[in-house]
Amino acid sequence: MIMLLVNLTQSRMAESLMYISELECTVLEVKVIEGLGTTIDVVLSNGYLREGDRIVVCGLNGPIYTNVRALLTPQPLREMRVKVRRISFALPPFACPRADPSSPRASQSAYVHHKEVKAALGIKITAPDLEKAIAGSRLLVVGPDDDEEDLGEEVMADLQNLMSWVDKSGRGVSVQASTLGSLEALLEFLRVSKIPVSTINIGPVHKRDVIQASTMVEKVKEYACMLCFDVPVEKEAEKLAQELGVTIFKAEIIYHLFDAFTKYNKEVQDAKRAAAAPKAIWPCRLKTLQVFARRDPIVLGVDILDGTLRVGTPLAAVHIDTDKATGETSKTIVNIGVMCVVFDRAAADLPELTPPQPLLPRPRRSYSTSMCVALSPLAVIYEPS
Repeated sequence: MIMLLVNLTQSRMAESLMYISELECTVLEVKVIEGLGTTIDVVLSNGYLREGDRIVVCGLNGPIYTNVRALLTPQPLREMRVKVRRISFALPPFACPRADPSSPRASQSAYVHHKEVKAALGIKITAPDLEKAIAGSRLLVVGPDDDEEDLGEEVMADLQNLMSWVDKSGRGVSVQASTLGSLEALLEFLRVSKIPVSTINIGPVHKRDVIQASTMVEKVKEYACMLCFDVPVEKEAEKLAQELGVTIFKAEIIYHLFDAFTKYNKEVQDAKRAAAAPKAIWPCRLKTLQVFARRDPIVLGVDILDGTLRVGTPLAAVHIDTDKATGETSKTIVNIGVMCVVFDRAAADLPELTPPQPLLPRPRRSYSTSMCVALSPLAVIYEPS
C-alpha cells in the first residue's frame, strides 16, 4: 500500500510540486559525533544553505546564534542515521602511520562535504554552541537585512507557546520529551486528560530534573513523578529519584505512559483513602430495640434504618425536653460513645452492616469488655465517651 501511494504520488503529483526559494529548515536530532563535536541533523525543505551562514536555532536557555562550520551528507548509498563502520587494515612497519579515527579529518571522511546545498535534502550541520539546541524546532538564516533578535524571538515562539501550558499554581507532573513535536503531543494528551503540568523539558533526564520534580513530594504526593516520553534517563538520576521519592515513568508510546500514570495515581488515592478511613464518619440512623447493658461497655440491640454502620462511628441520641409551663420543646444532643464491635447472630465481628441484614439463630457466646451475649437480631457495643 505504501509503495502504491509513493508511485502514484511521484507519477501524478510531480507537476504539482513547487519549489520556494525562501528557507524552510527543521532540526531533527542533536548528536555528539566523535571528532566533530555536537552536530544537528536537519531537513532542508526549501531554499539554500551555505557554509559560513549565520543561523539561529531554538535552545533550552534561549536562542542560539552561530555560524555554519560544515555542511555534511552521508556517502552515496548510506543513511545518515546509520553509524558508519570503519575497516582497519594491517600495515607493514615501514608504511606511513594511519590517521587517528577520532580526528576530525577521519570523522569527516564518512561524509561528503558541501559548500552549498539545495532543497530538498537531509544535512548534518556542524557549528559551535549547539549543545542546547532543541530537536523539532525551526532553523533560520540571518540575511543582510535581518535583525538577529527578531529572528531569535521567532524561533523561540514555539517553545514559549508550550510554556503557557504549564500550570500557574506550580502543581503538576514533570514532563520530558525528546523533541519539540513529541513534547507538544504529550502536553496536548495531558491537557485532554485534565492532568496538570508543573515543569517541561526536552532531552535526557538529569539529576537537576529529578530535584526539580521532588518539590511535589511535600505538596501533592500523586504528582511527584516524571513522565518521560522517548528519552533516556541517567543512572544517577534514577538512583536520586528513588532516594527523594520521585517516580519516573518511561515509555515510547504516549498511551502506555498515560496508563502507567493512571495506575500509579489510583494506587496513591487508594492509600490515602485507607489512611483516612479510621477518621472518616459514616452517617447512619438507628432505632433502638432493646438495652442489654447500661454500663461499660454499653450494649444495645438496634435496627439500621438508613446509612452504614461501621466500627469507629461516634453515636449520639437526641433528647427532647418539653417545658410544661410554655409547652415549648428543646432538643439536646447526647453523646453516647464510639462503636467498637458490630455482630449479628449469623456471623462473628463484622466491619460494617447495611440494611437489611439476614437474621439467623446463633448460640450464646461469652463476652468480656469487647464482646457480649447476642440476644437480639443485632447487637452493638459502645465505648462510653
